[in-house]
Amino acid sequence: MANNSMPTSVRRPARIGAYQILAAIAKGGMSVVYRALDTAQQRETALKVMLPELSTKPNLLERFHREGRLGAKLQHENIVRVFESGERHGIQFMALELVEGIDLDFHLEQRGRLSPEEALQLMGQAARALAHMHDHKIVHRDIKPANFILAQSNGQSSMKLIDFGLAREKNDDERRLARRGTALGTVDYMAPEQANDSNSADVRSDIYSLGCTWYELLAGRPPFPDGDLADRIQQHAEVDPPDVRQFSPPTTVAMVKTLQRMMAKDPTCRYQTPSELLQDLAACQPR
Repeated sequence: MANNSMPTSVRRPARIGAYQILAAIAKGGMSVVYRALDTAQQRETALKVMLPELSTKPNLLERFHREGRLGAKLQHENIVRVFESGERHGIQFMALELVEGIDLDFHLEQRGRLSPEEALQLMGQAARALAHMHDHKIVHRDIKPANFILAQSNGQSSMKLIDFGLAREKNDDERRLARRGTALGTVDYMAPEQANDSNSADVRSDIYSLGCTWYELLAGRPPFPDGDLADRIQQHAEVDPPDVRQFSPPTTVAMVKTLQRMMAKDPTCRYQTPSELLQDLAACQPR
């Protein structure tokens, strides 16, 4: 997992079940991630542990376990694997594949923006992850650079999608987790229909968010970086972003057309499935 968000003051347990805690490597709003040794399988894992003060809140606890349950259904090279989730002595945990790398958001901070060729290669991997989720009727609802881990292997960049904390299964009843009309997600990448009602988000919403991610890889900034929360939501719903070639002149016409379709305001005008998107991404490859 990424190690660019090191916790500064975390009380580290020595062991949780079969997992021997080795080091704290990241901290988020709901959990701490540790490097741990699975003594039963003799492999290192990323152990995600829910903050104790939040485990008493039923909605957050249910969301944590739903993340583990949905993640465990997915077995794909571009998605971080979930090996196990559960509870030991009151501690809620999730054991994940340990990926040595940094998140794409941090990669962008270091690089500023990516070349069209590198960005296209990463988008292909991300779209394949979406296709696998779509096959399992799972919607992520928080596609963004920070939720992709970028690793290097044999000189090649590979991406893995993480964090299924906001994910849901198609037709899942989540009234206890999000009331109708509530927006869940990250505003800089959120599709208009998801901002209006998170329960209405589907794979086309994830495709929109992936389009915003691609835009940021090319431009070095989100499509609508200015204004407060309400301003940016309105821009996603009503304003076309600047042509990405203003920031990345080498971006090809085929890439621009694909990006524009991904980010169409009306979900019926977007790619309807990741498989459709993958066809056009392949056509964008230089001959």
